[in-house]
Amino acid sequence: MAKTTEKSTLAAEFSDLTGFQRDALAILARDGPAYGLAIKRALEDVYEQEVNHGQLYPNLNTLVEAGYVEKSQRDKRTNEYKLADAGYELLEQHQIWLTACLDGE
Repeated sequence: MAKTTEKSTLAAEFSDLTGFQRDALAILARDGPAYGLAIKRALEDVYEQEVNHGQLYPNLNTLVEAGYVEKSQRDKRTNEYKLADAGYELLEQHQIWLTACLDGE
């Protein structure tokens, strides 16, 4: 029973994120640790339009505060972002749910 509750909680947490935040998590899962500008460029490739700093960094900070992303200092001017275990688990549970939906379960 606890597992069902845990999955329900993860589903609720995933649905609380914006599409932009979900995509940022997916980029970090795909590409591994990255600095903000690399994440910005990867998202621009997906969206085929410019992503501004005012959109990117507040969303990354929200993901850090939620515990889905870890932030560290790469050098004096650059932060690096890494998918945290909680972020990976959130994406993994969503993938399981999507697969079940596509399989008609």
